Amino acid sequence: EVRFEAGRAVARWAGGAVALDAVPRPVVEGTAVEVGIRPEHVGVAALSEGDRHAARVEAIEPLGAESLVTVDAGGQTVQARLPA
Repeated sequence: EVRFEAGRAVARWAGGAVALDAVPRPVVEGTAVEVGIRPEHVGVAALSEGDRHAARVEAIEPLGAESLVTVDAGGQTVQARLPA
């Protein structure tokens, strides 16, 4: 669902959130939204102290110079295109 935080629209779900740069108007806070994120825009990063985000790797598909990694992150399927 969409929340407005510090003037920015943020889509939040169990275990995650993403800032929305382009939001169709009018969007009312609390509206359910479907967010699509392309695998090449997902990466791996170190967590800050105190952050806990569990994710389980479901599949790794080698694509030559890259691999498509599918994870279950809090019940949400996320794919990342990462260097092999």
